[in-house]
Amino acid sequence: PTIRSSTLAPLIIFLFSILPVVDSLNGILITRGLPSIGTLYKVFVLGVLFVFMLRQGGAPGPVILCCLCVIVYMAASISINLCLFSGKLINTDFPIKLLFNVLTLALLYNCYRQKLIDGNTIYTIFNISTWLMIFMILVPYALGLGKTIYSGGIGYKGFFYSNNELSVALIILFYFSLYRLARKLGITQIIQLGAIAVCVLLLNTKSGMAACLAG
Repeated sequence: PTIRSSTLAPLIIFLFSILPVVDSLNGILITRGLPSIGTLYKVFVLGVLFVFMLRQGGAPGPVILCCLCVIVYMAASISINLCLFSGKLINTDFPIKLLFNVLTLALLYNCYRQKLIDGNTIYTIFNISTWLMIFMILVPYALGLGKTIYSGGIGYKGFFYSNNELSVALIILFYFSLYRLARKLGITQIIQLGAIAVCVLLLNTKSGMAACLAG
């Protein structure tokens, strides 16, 4: 049987909205020498999207094309790295993250084409993710917990492990909040924009500062 939008959309919202929480918990586990759950969770999300796609009749052309392009790129990239670094396979994090991002985009696009999700679904994901990101940074900061990027207590990042990816995520959420405020001027929108801006400023990266200034 086919899947209805009312069934899939809430599940996709939940799975993607809690990514800030998953990444924060993942950072705690990594710093304590425990197994990472971030990659496992993202593989699980991809698996769920694949199952929904197959139940809707299989993979359309765009998804297959994206998968093939990523596989070809990863094979070529790994081969070049093996040649340049004398047979040593360097870091596998980037290929895994690239694969997840491309396949996720392709599968979400497929869900959109099949009218299982719409723009409101993506909007809701961004909105919930922004509030959760604010919570995962400001609450540990207020409690005196978490870590910093630079020496001297500069560049606060909470429990998140990655620096660059966190900066990119905060910039994206900052501009989402700015867009939300531009659509409707209200107390909630102002609080959200101000709080996420504080998170960007606490991280104290050059790209984040430039994004806030431009915004």
